[in-house]
Amino acid sequence: MTSGLFQESDFTASLKQGAPTLDVVDEAKVPAAYWKPQPSKLDRQGLLSALKAGVAIKGVAIAAAQTQLSVRTR
Repeated sequence: MTSGLFQESDFTASLKQGAPTLDVVDEAKVPAAYWKPQPSKLDRQGLLSALKAGVAIKGVAIAAAQTQLSVRTR
């Protein structure tokens, strides 16, 4: 791929070579030293969906909605 800059009256486009990326061909062959243990993570979206569907789950509840302010500028 070649780098380049292309200019027209209404736009400019450019091409450049990107950085090399990792391509994992076979995870089973990757040595254990390159694996990180991951801590458990709470599935908050799953819990909320279940509560909204009427499932009773100990230790969680749907909180009251909070007022939000949104400001947009041009």
